[in-house]
Amino acid sequence: MFIDCGFARTAIRELSQTIYVNAKGKKCKKKLDIQHRANRFQALFPTFKVSDAYYSVKPGHKLSQFNKHCKVVQDCFNRRWNPSISRKEYGAIFSITQWIALTKQQQSQHSIQQCVGCATSYASHQNQFPTFKTGQRTMVTSAKAMCSEYIGECNTGECGTITQHLLAGLEASYKETFGQSFTDVITKCPNAALQKRKTTVEKKREKRQLVRKCVQHIQDTLRTNDATMVLNEGLSLRTYNRIHLAQGFESAKMKNERANSNAGKKKTHSPSMEENVTWDTTAALNELKNWSQVLKEFARKNGLDTYALDGLAENRRTRAKKLKMPGNEISMPCTSTTQMVKEKWAADIEDGTYSIGIDCAPKEMTVVTCRDGEVVEQPVTIYSRKVPMNEIRQRLLKNQEKYMRLQTDEQVDALSKDEAIKFLKQNQEHQFADMEITELRAKVKALQRNRHLVMWHDHGTILGQGYIFITVKVIYDTSVFFRKDEYSLNSTLNLQGTIEKPEVHVIGIASSSHEDQAALIPERVSCLRTLNSPIMTTAGIPINDTVRFFAGDGPARNFERGVQQGGTIRCGACGIQTSMTSDIAHALTLKWRTLQEQQDIIIAGKFGKMSTLKPFENLRKAELELELAQRGITFPKKTNKIELEANLLGLLSGFVRVPTLLLKDPCQTLQSINMDKYTILECEPLHDLKGHIHNLFVEVEEHFDTCVKTECVTIIAHFMKKETKRACDYRHAAILILLCLLKHNKHSKVCTIFRTIVEISEIMYSSEEKRTPRSILRLYNLTWIHATACTDVFQQLKHLTQEKFYGAYFHALTSHAAQQYEVVCLKSINTENEERIFETAKRIASTTSNRKPEQVLPNMLLRLQAGAQKDRNALEEQNNSIRIAAAHLPCVENTVISKDMTRKYAFSWQAHLNRIAPYLEPGEGFWWREEKEGYEFFDGSDQPDIKVCGPTLLHFRNTFIEKLDLEKRKLFQKLVASTNLPAETIRIYDDSGYCTSVIDRDNFQHTNSGLCTSTTPINVSLTEVESSIPAVVHVPSQHPQSSQPAVASSQHPQSSQPAVVPSQHPQSSQPAVVPSQHPQSSQPAVASSQHPQSSQPAVVPSQHPQSSQPAVASSQHPQSSQPAVVPSQHPQSSQPAVVPSQHPQFTENKYKTKTANAIAYVIGQTDEINSLDNLRINIKKMKGKKSGQLTELTRKYQHLLAFLKKKVQKRSDELDTSELHMKNMAMKVLLEIEQQLHACENK
Repeated sequence: MFIDCGFARTAIRELSQTIYVNAKGKKCKKKLDIQHRANRFQALFPTFKVSDAYYSVKPGHKLSQFNKHCKVVQDCFNRRWNPSISRKEYGAIFSITQWIALTKQQQSQHSIQQCVGCATSYASHQNQFPTFKTGQRTMVTSAKAMCSEYIGECNTGECGTITQHLLAGLEASYKETFGQSFTDVITKCPNAALQKRKTTVEKKREKRQLVRKCVQHIQDTLRTNDATMVLNEGLSLRTYNRIHLAQGFESAKMKNERANSNAGKKKTHSPSMEENVTWDTTAALNELKNWSQVLKEFARKNGLDTYALDGLAENRRTRAKKLKMPGNEISMPCTSTTQMVKEKWAADIEDGTYSIGIDCAPKEMTVVTCRDGEVVEQPVTIYSRKVPMNEIRQRLLKNQEKYMRLQTDEQVDALSKDEAIKFLKQNQEHQFADMEITELRAKVKALQRNRHLVMWHDHGTILGQGYIFITVKVIYDTSVFFRKDEYSLNSTLNLQGTIEKPEVHVIGIASSSHEDQAALIPERVSCLRTLNSPIMTTAGIPINDTVRFFAGDGPARNFERGVQQGGTIRCGACGIQTSMTSDIAHALTLKWRTLQEQQDIIIAGKFGKMSTLKPFENLRKAELELELAQRGITFPKKTNKIELEANLLGLLSGFVRVPTLLLKDPCQTLQSINMDKYTILECEPLHDLKGHIHNLFVEVEEHFDTCVKTECVTIIAHFMKKETKRACDYRHAAILILLCLLKHNKHSKVCTIFRTIVEISEIMYSSEEKRTPRSILRLYNLTWIHATACTDVFQQLKHLTQEKFYGAYFHALTSHAAQQYEVVCLKSINTENEERIFETAKRIASTTSNRKPEQVLPNMLLRLQAGAQKDRNALEEQNNSIRIAAAHLPCVENTVISKDMTRKYAFSWQAHLNRIAPYLEPGEGFWWREEKEGYEFFDGSDQPDIKVCGPTLLHFRNTFIEKLDLEKRKLFQKLVASTNLPAETIRIYDDSGYCTSVIDRDNFQHTNSGLCTSTTPINVSLTEVESSIPAVVHVPSQHPQSSQPAVASSQHPQSSQPAVVPSQHPQSSQPAVVPSQHPQSSQPAVASSQHPQSSQPAVVPSQHPQSSQPAVASSQHPQSSQPAVVPSQHPQSSQPAVVPSQHPQFTENKYKTKTANAIAYVIGQTDEINSLDNLRINIKKMKGKKSGQLTELTRKYQHLLAFLKKKVQKRSDELDTSELHMKNMAMKVLLEIEQQLHACENK
């Protein structure tokens, strides 16, 4: 019975017995309105959770379920009521009046079926309701009667006999009444706790069903994942089919053995030839000999097997049987067939899980084949494959949506002003002071719905064919994605690594030539134009994407930017020349060049607007004149073509065309292709760290101390023997060498080099959450220390050239790594995952394809996408192994830079301070402090990552490197006059880049005299001076009665003690005594030798006629180990004098050119002379070459020579008649300079 509630039963009875009153006022019963009863019942019991279908009549039925149940309830009340309880009493207890009197809470406990309220509160009355049929009541009565026959206590055996007797008597009546066996039904009652005894057949059947269910579950699981497994594991369909057959079917050997064993076995249903043949066998055989197609067709239509009669029975292929489960006749679970796998791939491609791309950039190729012994050349057209950018964006959104914030418009509009400001501050947004609440919400919405992309491309060879891969990935941005602590579903999840998985955009068939790679530019531009339209999430939230960076190796960067490959320009971002990369000061002062600036330079003339890869190549003289004239530069008509080319190349500064993406239309704007925020980064951690550490390993062997040389060289040799050297292997080897150096001499320069490069690599591979103002300052300091340490140690290279060691890798790490880290996490632009695509693609092409280019690409693209969806992160695994080795390194302490280093590298130190100007703005005591021996920066691991005083952490969303560099320069100019800086002197430069004055740190007042009053241009190569104190000045004693050598370096008139001048060479061990310029000085001045091999002081006698004691000066000849003896210039002098040559082409000095040595003899060694010397050497190296850089170097050399001429002239004017010798020398040097200037003008 469906209705169990007593109140519901009584209500049905009362509603069914409705008495109506007729017009005459007499009581009468009318026909029952069942619909009215149902409506009244629903109104009385609204708490019953019953669907409307229960009260409605189904099609084909006369009554609803409710009315059927009402009929049963009425029968129980009217016909089969148990006389042991009063019907009237039951009706009074469960009446409608009593139901209405119940509270709502009490009514809620009742239900139409399995009523808990009646079972708990009205159990005694509810149990008396008649629910048995007549047969059931008779059965209970007869059972009691049967049990009453047995009176008294019985033992177990007797009880068993009695029970069997009772069951036998009950079985017949039960089966007659209900049509079922009582023993079968009682086993299904849970309260009986009985189980039917199963027969052997039933047990076997149950076991078979259980095994089949298990096998089916295993098979379903295998077939769900096998299509993905084939893609991820790199299996070809042929290999997978072999595995499929081997796992589920018998082998060929087993099949043949079974076929042979059954060959002679007679079938049980085969007829007996002797008994059943009733026709003439001879005639039948004769007929079979004349077997015809007509008879064969007739036999086939009548269901006869004609293959045996054709003689094919012996050659028919025996089908392999499925393998059986051990000890069972159930077949083994079987994987999907190859056809099923193909169908699953097609379904995944259809629903957008994978994409095989579209054809693009057709290329004509010739396929050579051999047919019938002849070589045949067949032209074919092969297409590259491109996955449209919108498909990639949708797939990335589908995979990353669960990690994104994705607040709806209503949720963002519900933010308060404090909540919006808090969100902006947490995500490095700081310009919102004057914004209203609506503007703040709009900014929050824009941040959460704008992703930034990184592009990468590289070229490689696969199966002898050149391919170019272009990928796209999303940069992890905390304003778009959750932080690791916010996304807590999986605490071990590497959220940044998961977000920054690359997606393949284009696989092109192209050689390494720029022409082949440029064929893909239209396809790339067409995809970039689609970035205007947002894509929608499942909740309907629009998501925008912006291409922000390009990351790749050197050749890829140069092609993307449009700068020359090789040549004299090393870096496309700052335009530094190859010969200048070792000049740290020069490298740090160059500005970052943007793509917009490059486009403006190129299209300023006529030929730069041409859509060619090399628009300025092979121009005629008239075309060169036209191009230069349009740029505002004119030359005399007699100017030759070589000079015109050189000047044009000098103007282009290494650029050969517009940025690659603008090549098809050089005059279009970057905004038109949605690339106005596009930045090509010059430092890429993978290649730059790997290349620089390799160069260190090649050169450092000669500089190890004896105590550690054997161990360190063994580590390097063992590493160099590896066939494949990965970037992580280089980093690991550097850590091992550093651990070895720390045990013996941790203060050596070589140890400093490895300590800094290990820390640099750690920061460059750190995650976004570790990018803080402290780590940025740390990286700036580390790169400067590493650069200066390398220039100290590797002055003379043995295995590599200067351009190779101090080339692109060194420059990128020391000049641009910290710049980029200030705005973006360097791990986000690491291309290790992209570079692994080549290895994966080679494996896919060699093992899963037929090696035909037109069929390789779709297969490769499909499998690369499937492999990208795996959870394995190889980069994170490598970093974990390196962290284990680095755990033995000491904790990172604060950076301390000695004052000697700041003096020695004064120019590069000031350039370094310019870059960290935001950290100097708060003043001393916040991020740095001065100590006795140097300057300490608070960038250790125990220091706070962020300080209230600033600077704030910047982000690539709102910060550009070129604008940040300009802001730092302006800030540093303000700090020079108002703030104490960690430097002894600060040089002030004008807009042209020339030093106008020097500020003394003691009083911070502008001065035009002092230790260094150079006006060296900042854009000229400034080779770091080895000491800020001028070199030894060779001046004779000025006192007529001096009998003792004078102290040259002592500048105080009352000084009687020798002044110690720092050594200019690190290996110098003997001091050199220089004659004094003061008349009353009686003690020699001690100065260290200027030559590494000089072990004895050089004796120079006094130039006074009565002087009898020689003056000691350092030997300046590079190979001199004994003092050079030169006859005295005075007739009464009895001692030989060691003096430098008085000719302006004096060669006994540190400089390589005679002009530099002559100028240094007059005015002393200065930074300008170092620069002049370097420029002259570089000009000599480039002599005879057609290059604009040669013209630029010559111009700088001429400018610097004219500046030094003024200093020599000023020095000559200061000399009086008592210094006639020096005055004559100055005049000769001026004559030499005039000749040099005249030669430069002629060139």
